[in-house]
Amino acid sequence: MDGSVAQLQDYFPDSSFMVFNFREGERRSQISDLLSEHDMTVMDYPRQYEGCPVLPLEMISHFLRSSESWLSLEGQQNVLLMHCERGGWPVLAFMLAGLLLYSKQYTGELKTLEMVYKQAPRELLHLLSPLNPKPSQLRYLQYISRRNLNSDWPPSNTPLTLDILILRFLPLINGEGSCMPIVRVYGQDPSTVANRSSKILFSTPKTKKHVRRYTKEHTPMQKIDISCLVQGDVVLECIHLDDDLVHEKMMFRIMFNTALIRSNILMLDREAIDVLWDYKDQLPKNFRAEVLFSDFNVNFNVINEDEDQTREEFFDEVEEIFKNVDAKVDSDCQFVGEIITDVNGKEDPDIQVETQNECKNLGELAGVPTEFSFEDLKMATNNFQDKLGSGGSGFVFKGVLNDGTLVAVKRVEHVTLGERIYAAEVSALASVKHVHLVTLRGYCIHKTEMGRFFFIVYNLLPNGSLDDWIFSRTGGPTGRYLSWKLRCRIAVDVAKALAYLHHDCSPQILHLDVKPDNILLDNNFRGVLSDFGLSRLMENDVGTVFSTMRGTPGYIAPGWDYGISLKCDIYSYGKVLLDIFFGKRYVCLNQEGSDIYKRHSEGGNSEREQRIFHAFMWKRLTQCKIVDLIDKRLVENEEVDEREAICLVYAALSCLQDDPELRPHDMREVIDILNQKSTELSPYFRLLELINKVAGVPTEFSFEDLKMATNNFQDKLGSGGSGFVFKGVLKDGTLVVVKRVEHVTLGERIYAAEVTALASVKHVHLVTLHGYCIHMTEMGRFFFIVYGLLPNGSLDDWIFSGTGGPTGRYLSWKSRCRIAVDVAKALAYLHHDCSPQILHLDVKPDNILLDNNFRGVLSDFGLSRLMENDVGTVFSTIRGTPGYIAPGWDYGISVKCDIYSYGKVLLDIFFGKRYVCLNQEGSDIYKRHSEGGNSEREQRIFHAFMWKRLTQCKIMDLIDKRLVENEEVDEREAICLVYAALSCLQDDPELRPRDMREVIEILDQKSTGLTPYLRLLELGSTT
Repeated sequence: MDGSVAQLQDYFPDSSFMVFNFREGERRSQISDLLSEHDMTVMDYPRQYEGCPVLPLEMISHFLRSSESWLSLEGQQNVLLMHCERGGWPVLAFMLAGLLLYSKQYTGELKTLEMVYKQAPRELLHLLSPLNPKPSQLRYLQYISRRNLNSDWPPSNTPLTLDILILRFLPLINGEGSCMPIVRVYGQDPSTVANRSSKILFSTPKTKKHVRRYTKEHTPMQKIDISCLVQGDVVLECIHLDDDLVHEKMMFRIMFNTALIRSNILMLDREAIDVLWDYKDQLPKNFRAEVLFSDFNVNFNVINEDEDQTREEFFDEVEEIFKNVDAKVDSDCQFVGEIITDVNGKEDPDIQVETQNECKNLGELAGVPTEFSFEDLKMATNNFQDKLGSGGSGFVFKGVLNDGTLVAVKRVEHVTLGERIYAAEVSALASVKHVHLVTLRGYCIHKTEMGRFFFIVYNLLPNGSLDDWIFSRTGGPTGRYLSWKLRCRIAVDVAKALAYLHHDCSPQILHLDVKPDNILLDNNFRGVLSDFGLSRLMENDVGTVFSTMRGTPGYIAPGWDYGISLKCDIYSYGKVLLDIFFGKRYVCLNQEGSDIYKRHSEGGNSEREQRIFHAFMWKRLTQCKIVDLIDKRLVENEEVDEREAICLVYAALSCLQDDPELRPHDMREVIDILNQKSTELSPYFRLLELINKVAGVPTEFSFEDLKMATNNFQDKLGSGGSGFVFKGVLKDGTLVVVKRVEHVTLGERIYAAEVTALASVKHVHLVTLHGYCIHMTEMGRFFFIVYGLLPNGSLDDWIFSGTGGPTGRYLSWKSRCRIAVDVAKALAYLHHDCSPQILHLDVKPDNILLDNNFRGVLSDFGLSRLMENDVGTVFSTIRGTPGYIAPGWDYGISVKCDIYSYGKVLLDIFFGKRYVCLNQEGSDIYKRHSEGGNSEREQRIFHAFMWKRLTQCKIMDLIDKRLVENEEVDEREAICLVYAALSCLQDDPELRPRDMREVIEILDQKSTGLTPYLRLLELGSTT
């Protein structure tokens, strides 16, 4: 070691050395003392406990920040060394990969980690770490790559309760084809503030009472209760215990940090867990592990080794086996008997009988569904003769049980999805109880040589389903029409049922097939939601998941390829409201645009026609002229409350927005609308008011119109991230710009964002929407947006071009300053005078057009986002143009993102080139983005340099040279512009100007913050 250190110091004679030593245990090692003797700064990072695949996140953060500071010290050639002791090489490899990603020397977490691991022989890796640590390390590298750029990383965390580990499709460990899993949890005890060392927080007791054997029949899903408090870095180990309850075999391990747990659930497949190096392929491909958390203040009953199992625990076991419909279905009480056999070690017939009686009483009290035999159902339905109806998943029959109870028996018929439909419905209904949800009486699984057949038994509701009463030409089953008052009440009933499923159930339940056929009517004509065969259980607050499409055509929400959420049920519910209003299946205008409606079965319900219909209905709603569109039978037989009708149609159209973000936040908001309790107009109604103030909605052009106007799209003006822009001339001679949205996956979303934003705004410095076109082909849908043509192109053509703008002239300083204020006013209007508020999210010179008088006009709203006013911050996928995107998107977007991008535009205007930074030598030479040299470190140096020049009133020698050569630049205006730019470009959003109105004050020399700089300028001019 002495020789190696001496060679390094000889090779770098003028350098300072820092050594990061990754050691085992808490004691300082000899290597640290040895390196210190050679004048090397040594920083020790102790391992918290054996088996930890990475260091705690707090130590990782300290290492990365220390390394960055050490290597970035100016005027010094510092050297950083990394050393590990004993088996610490995997941790060293992880830290090196983390540093490379943190400093942005490499990109791609997996690629970087694999590159580092290749530096060590495979045999050495297996020797140093029996488990492959890369899955957990990759998780932490992703934490590093997504860090916030300010000092709040790593993010603070609060304690969570680690509730349950759910294992799906366990591997069978021993030779008998079974396994006995136990769990250990390591971490820092949240209740002990002083002692931050790691310890075992939970370990499954090694007793027959708490350790269960799982065989092939049990393996689809198993639940292990944990209920321990965790905070920060946590290691969870799942271990197979041998029959002697002593010998163990590691199954897998995971490490995570609670601050970065999203939605209180961690979902893992076999690629995301640490297993033996050659063991992964032995795991079932469909293996899953789900770690469930709850807030720390929720009380749980922790396992006690000394207590006997209670009657409630017996019942929990019965309920659990019932919910697990994929497992072997046995009698509830037989299962409890098996538990007693396991606990006592022998079977006691008396206890078995007593437990069966006890279990039966518990089941009756709690309403546990009955398991019927096939013969019971065959007799009850008279051999399935009295058919009530049919649906997508099977037939429904009327039946009478032995005690005289009337029931409906659903026979699941779907060939391929029968078991899944049955499982979804039983799982959902077994866990809910609500006056407006159908009650599950029981179930049956009938096994034959042909396979398994599934039956679900409900209480029979005598008045059939809603569709019989509102669509039938002759009235409902009794010959009566459903009155308006009853329709409104049923609408509220169903809304309350959906609100209960979405917000009062855990896990949250999405119905995913809301339609009149699935709304039953009880004795009092109250709505009861039924048919959960397509439902989906989701962890609360997950927000959106991806799933195969399910539902009934005509009621399915658009955008399933972007994931499902409660907004899918809200959309379907909106269609039900229109069914209730019109008294026929969801309708739309015909080709001529008149108020003639067509059923789905008759066609004529394209997305284009639906949009026309929605626009027509919105217009009629804002004119209070909707009662003449209502089901004629209602008008003929009773007086319809117009306020109720307006509320119902307004709720329906709000639910039917194409963009899920524009639909009501949840069903509780819909209920407020229906009950006339919505205290303020929603964003959608305000949007309608704005549309009604203009002459009319934008024109819908045909594809042939645009093809002719653009000469078959020959005259291309330019291109951007979302498509190409063409020059066109309409039939009346109007010059237009036609934007063809080209983005393969996000085309419709970009189109919808731009049209929605532009249809709701009107401002002299915002581009005007002329019209739109949706062109349907066999290849899919193509989207076009038409604007008025602005003759002078875009700002980038005038400030970046080496030869001047399109006319060969340079853009003067006065024009540049005026355009800067124009764009600031446009953004202020979007942020503060629009409801909903609009974030542009792609502010750059390319998107600033120039009119006849060289006034700035902001365009391209394809990435824009509509937000509720005063929301402040929302979370979104990153969007924008590299080089203009504000840092910290993973912590939410707000008006401060547009402010940051605008600051970069101001520097573009000032320098006459793309946003620039200092070169490696620190001189005031600028590089475009395309030439590189624009790292975060360089940007910070550049900002510091510019602030310094600003305080010295020495910025004029940095300005675009063409301006100085051709005209006199007002130095006060230049100071104001640069001050505004640097204020907008603060890394911390809180340090940026409060809003664009404050930026305008700076540019207009009305900000008090400018006073010191302007006084310095005055002093300099008098000396």
